[in-house]
Amino acid sequence: ENLWVVDYKLNGGFMGLFKLSEANLTEKINKLIDKKIDLIWSFDCNRFRDLKMLGSDSYKIYTKEEWNNDHASEIEVANSSEIVLCLSDPLKKQLSEVNSKKILFDHALGNVFAEAGFRKKEIMANTQFASGRIRCGYLGNMQNKHIDTAAFETIIRENPMVEFHIIGPFVKESNLAGSGNKTWEDPFVEFLMSAANVRMYGSLMTVRTAEILQTMDMFLICYETEKYAEIVANPQKLIEYLSVGNDIVTGK
Repeated sequence: ENLWVVDYKLNGGFMGLFKLSEANLTEKINKLIDKKIDLIWSFDCNRFRDLKMLGSDSYKIYTKEEWNNDHASEIEVANSSEIVLCLSDPLKKQLSEVNSKKILFDHALGNVFAEAGFRKKEIMANTQFASGRIRCGYLGNMQNKHIDTAAFETIIRENPMVEFHIIGPFVKESNLAGSGNKTWEDPFVEFLMSAANVRMYGSLMTVRTAEILQTMDMFLICYETEKYAEIVANPQKLIEYLSVGNDIVTGK
């Protein structure tokens, strides 16, 4: 009873012209809320560049959780905040010119992953296993352009007795995988779909993901780290892997 969702429609104008300015948009939202805002917590560096416009007396938090291309816009929104929470040290360093207080705000393990660990025996008892096969888990978006697809494919081809269980979106129409075609139409994904030792789960509820991870013997991380070292840090995935307690194989 203490949750209100404020939906607002962006005015696209005529033929993309005469769009609402940020000032007009924040005024519209403030009228919809019609209450004093005590706390503003933003995860978006593009929509509102000046959080003070949503409430000058509010305590404002900006969370930086990914590498943003619009650096100038992000500097503005970060400077309009009282505090900036950064989910990795490289992300924090990118905001070195921001005057607001910046702190490293590390990821934590979700409750469902901890709870699945306590139910491991029950989960294992209800899972069918192929005799003599090692189960290798991979968690993530298969449309991620930073995956080392050549190494990934080689690993799968050279280990036919290993089952690769892949959890994550792989179709371009997925909101997690980006917009585009309604079929995968991606050579790497097509290879995964056709490989006899690969099982693709697609996007799953977090509870189901946590249960499947408990049944794995090992895990894989396979990014092009030499090219994208500062971008591919994925502490959330690593923490979830580590919670199971099994080996993790990664690229160099």
